[in-house]
Amino acid sequence: MTQYEDYPPGTVVHNHYYAPSGNAPQQVTTYQNDQQRAAESASNFQMLQAAFGGVLQGLADFRPLIFQTQGFFFCRHVHSTDSLLQHPIFSNIRARCGVFESNMTYWRAAGKTDSALEAAYNDMRSRIMSEVEDIQYLIASRRPTFWEVVRDVLFEVFAPLIRYIAQSVMLRIGHG
Repeated sequence: MTQYEDYPPGTVVHNHYYAPSGNAPQQVTTYQNDQQRAAESASNFQMLQAAFGGVLQGLADFRPLIFQTQGFFFCRHVHSTDSLLQHPIFSNIRARCGVFESNMTYWRAAGKTDSALEAAYNDMRSRIMSEVEDIQYLIASRRPTFWEVVRDVLFEVFAPLIRYIAQSVMLRIGHG
């Protein structure tokens, strides 16, 4: 049994039409008409809009985490710069954008895109990339709280002193 006999006659699989006579498939379009193509394009557009909408919502949910603080007198940021850049929400957004790119590559290769879908994808992608860059800038340029400044100054002043005392103690007890 050949690979073509696995499908009933008249079936379209992977852009190949399996002829009723059992002959080898001929390359034909899988679309019955322009209306079917337009419907699939609209479906892809709606799927793309929903997916990018989810990413935009994820970015909107992530943004408040940048400035979230805790404490009253000893107020500090809840998330460090590194933890924000590695945060699961942010990582998920980057992963989802990679999936979108893969989907578009597949749709292009399968001939399932048109100029309107490509334009919408490029527009949404640029909006997402702009938003991601904006969030990365906000994370990098976030001002420390008063207590974080005081803590950092105290650490800079007392860290060398503590190291010196530790070395002195170690030398006196004979471990240095």
